[in-house]
Amino acid sequence: GIEEIENAEIQDDGLQMADLDDDTDEEPEIAAAETATPSPKDRASPPPISNLPIDRVVVFQSAPLAYFDRKTTQHHDVPLLDFEYEASSLKAALEDKEAVGADVEFIFQNATSDQFQDYFARGTSPIMHMSCHGHPECIALENGFGYMQSVSADELQNYVESSAGKVEVVVIASCYAEEMAKMFLSAGIQHVVCLKREAVFRDYGPVEFAKGFYLALAKKQTLSEAFDAGMEAVKKSPLVTSSKNVSKYYKLLPKGNTHDVNIFFRRSLPKAPPSIQPAETSLLP
Repeated sequence: GIEEIENAEIQDDGLQMADLDDDTDEEPEIAAAETATPSPKDRASPPPISNLPIDRVVVFQSAPLAYFDRKTTQHHDVPLLDFEYEASSLKAALEDKEAVGADVEFIFQNATSDQFQDYFARGTSPIMHMSCHGHPECIALENGFGYMQSVSADELQNYVESSAGKVEVVVIASCYAEEMAKMFLSAGIQHVVCLKREAVFRDYGPVEFAKGFYLALAKKQTLSEAFDAGMEAVKKSPLVTSSKNVSKYYKLLPKGNTHDVNIFFRRSLPKAPPSIQPAETSLLP
């Protein structure tokens, strides 16, 4: 989180040869190649048309390089997050569409206010996944020039209201996931999944959760069942070294509300925006 960062400073061709006469020195003649047209049944069949259900997840990755603290009038660097790893892991989890039984695509976007506003206005997907350092008092986006841009509660509410209920779930992977969740709930989002991440370059926990979670939703499980699948994925993953007390880090809000609802494959989707290629970070520690 930004505050934590301040404190703490990864065929054969069918050619026939003419008979050779041993008593002559003439060059052998080559017969013309046979060019019989293959029968219809021998022609390759066209690829089958997929009848798999289709849906989409839009992933916003907020990675400002710095932010300005108005209280101290100081500029602060913001460490990188491994968005390349997150993107490749999520896409790989649902890559085998026949095995999954569905075609769910991931669209990755830079988290600028314009992209954010367009997403909600068009209702590009029923689920928004947001990955960022975060801030306890605002939604921390990018301004398009490398700096953090904050979105107030009122602005967020206007964005959410413009979606007219098309955006049902927000998944937040951030150091301040729960604080941000409260803002989205107050703005009118029905379901929020909190994935509290550590203030490190690569945190495996939220990624392992998201893989299990989205796979379950693609298999037409309810939101509540998908959340449980995500929790199990974290507990069973050899990549997550501290899987105790996962309920402290991963939450489905609001508490007490029913989350036994299906999210995917319930409506047609608008045209997808272009997906960005997350920054190359494989050479970083």
